[in-house]
Amino acid sequence: SHGFEAGRKTPKSSSGRPETSPFPDKNKDGKKGGKKGLINTEFSPAEWNITNMNNYKKADDIRQKSEAVRNLTTQLIEEHDDYARKGNEQAKYRLGERMKDVSFWRGEIEQEIKIIREVTDALSDGRRNVDHALAQTERPYRIYTKCKEFRDKRLGIEMVKDTVELSLQTE
Repeated sequence: SHGFEAGRKTPKSSSGRPETSPFPDKNKDGKKGGKKGLINTEFSPAEWNITNMNNYKKADDIRQKSEAVRNLTTQLIEEHDDYARKGNEQAKYRLGERMKDVSFWRGEIEQEIKIIREVTDALSDGRRNVDHALAQTERPYRIYTKCKEFRDKRLGIEMVKDTVELSLQTE
């Protein structure tokens, strides 16, 4: 092998890469024309067109792939935004429902507390009335016990069962 690819005029270096100049009409030293011993690096117009078309196709393929990735990314972003928005709406709805439940049960508890306070107040009033009634019975009870003691100390004919005795027994 002489360092040329089959069917091409471009020579290869020892690394396997073509030795080309960025300027097809100039040699490696950047000078025009051909000196003896220098390698010719010019391309034919057909080769330039083929290379240019290949580069164009590669660039177009890369552009299409990047456009597809961009479209997919945009779609994923929109899907994620929709998912996040729906999640936020659901969370907001559930929080609203929970707040309604809490408000309802707070009202129920406050109503029960009110009823319990009213019942407690009524029971306190009842107890106060019972305590007052009990206090009012102490004096009559002392009188009854004193009368009963005097009646029990009677002797002989004085132990008559009269209406006073019957009234004391019923009390």
